[in-house]
Amino acid sequence: MEQMDKFTISVLVTKDEYSGAHVFERHKIRSRYSPFLTISGIALVVLGIAGLFYGRLIMLSPAAAGCLVLLGIFLGLYDGVIAPILDRGAASRDYLAREELQFATTYVFSNNSVNVSNGRVQGEIPVSLVTKWIETPALFKMDVGRELSVIIPKRLLSEGQIQTLRSILEKNAPDAEIK
Repeated sequence: MEQMDKFTISVLVTKDEYSGAHVFERHKIRSRYSPFLTISGIALVVLGIAGLFYGRLIMLSPAAAGCLVLLGIFLGLYDGVIAPILDRGAASRDYLAREELQFATTYVFSNNSVNVSNGRVQGEIPVSLVTKWIETPALFKMDVGRELSVIIPKRLLSEGQIQTLRSILEKNAPDAEIK
């Protein structure tokens, strides 16, 4: 069995990095039903416009037709415009509420564990305990239960370290929910 190299990294995650990762993760979750919302929005706009012009024939008042148009516009813009703004605000609030995200943390990654050390947490976590991990264009985020998150910005990693970290996660946390 081949031994992977250990590497140490010191991280201080910014609010923008955390917010961007949260928006990316929420978008991936919404991607399951976002086409339905967009198509429903388009259908409501078409029905509302038809009601504005031909409302008497289809028994739709101008006020109801206007409401359909507004609801359709809202649904059509939700995934691309409205939801990212709401997600970014929720992530900013979460970042400010979780003190451990605001501490500089040192991570030592080995073949099957990660040593964590900062002002609040210190210990070794087996990678097999990772319950969910995601790789965004900007960072890796690993959740261990509900309380502990390990967030590693890719800007701090070399290409070799990115490949090593990805292979550690794929090998030791295959049952983790990957979004």
